[in-house]
Amino acid sequence: MTVTPARLAALNILNRYKPQETNLSELIDTVLGKTPASRDHGFVRDMVKGVVRYLRTIDAIISNCSSTKDIEPKIRDILRLGIYQLIFRTKDIPPYAAVNESVELAKSIGKTAGAGFVNAVLRKVQKTGKTAVPDYGKDLTETISLKLSYPKWMVKRWFKRFGPGETIAFCEAGNDQPKLTVRVNTLRISRNKLKEQLEEEGVRTEFCRYSPDGLRFVSNYSLSSLESFKKGLFCVQDEASQLVCRLLSAKPGEGVIDLCCGVGTKSGHIAQLTGNGCEIVAVDSSSARLAKARGNFKAYGNKNIKLVKADVSKLVGLAAQNVLLDVPCSGLGAIRHKPDIKWNRAESDITERYPKLQFELLSAAARYVNPGGTLVYCTCTTEPEENEQVVERFLASDKTFKLARPEFPLFSEELISEDGRFFRTYSHKHGTDCFFGAKFIKAG
Repeated sequence: MTVTPARLAALNILNRYKPQETNLSELIDTVLGKTPASRDHGFVRDMVKGVVRYLRTIDAIISNCSSTKDIEPKIRDILRLGIYQLIFRTKDIPPYAAVNESVELAKSIGKTAGAGFVNAVLRKVQKTGKTAVPDYGKDLTETISLKLSYPKWMVKRWFKRFGPGETIAFCEAGNDQPKLTVRVNTLRISRNKLKEQLEEEGVRTEFCRYSPDGLRFVSNYSLSSLESFKKGLFCVQDEASQLVCRLLSAKPGEGVIDLCCGVGTKSGHIAQLTGNGCEIVAVDSSSARLAKARGNFKAYGNKNIKLVKADVSKLVGLAAQNVLLDVPCSGLGAIRHKPDIKWNRAESDITERYPKLQFELLSAAARYVNPGGTLVYCTCTTEPEENEQVVERFLASDKTFKLARPEFPLFSEELISEDGRFFRTYSHKHGTDCFFGAKFIKAG
């Protein structure tokens, strides 16, 4: 049997992946970037992200189904791929294919002796299924952590805040593999027209529930093959992320500063929402990210955007009516897309590292807001230390700002926190990434 190149690529990526050290998305892009674009790329991404998503569960199954504790790393990765297919891809990958391909994968890398071991372990997993995962009974946080594959310290935090039922729902939603969500480039095409064009290209989509600019793909696709993508008629962006720029509410003729702009996704959206009618300054400390932003602006027809390479705290002579600060954060709200975040974070990141940086950035951002202007602070994390607590500390330190209630006339009230103070989304409630946004108005 010939091993598929996709499975070899997935094994290659897993062999190079190291929790707490590797950015998984960058690693996948690096490996796949060396091969021509194809539908196999989607299969590779699913296999690798699936293994990382369920890493703790899969490793527990290996331990439960093997008496060998010292397993060679490449053989362990082959087992991980095989178990992912046997347990989590049963709808589209037959068990015999998962086992046989894994055995052949071991042989193809010269591990003939290990192939028999792989066969024995996977046959046992095939018989036992999910019952291979130990149950810790009364220790519910450990059981959730093991069965849903999250670090126990994360589960304990959510358990304390949400209770058992919602914690389970929250973790399950974080394990979902979200459908591709895109933002329509309304500078070039309407949402209805793009939906029609995508259907002509063989892709079914549905309207996003909250974002009037959003479409969600519901059929298979290869982005690189879509003419609509090549023409810059849409960009990939989670629905919740699309709503942040609407929270800012910038108007044509007003100035905007987008701090920590990254690759310019939100700067481009602001330009889109204002018909290229704003003067936007997009700031980031990374030359590489700014280079990508420049390319994105050109591809999507975004104009009147000035790129500035600088640290947020060191800008001189800048001020605007609208300032957007999308701060670095733990990213726990984006685990659906980036499962390696589970294993790349420590609790101290949430309690110490990020809140310290976020407060410093927010305090610096406040200096660039004109009197009477708007400042929006947003994160893609769920944790109070990075969200509400940073906001409260800022309000206590700078009395010239007051919190403004998010106004979403186009959207459901459910996107506003119960106390009416913040924009907030959750994956298990809204089907989006988890975002948080606070809107401040500076005294005039």
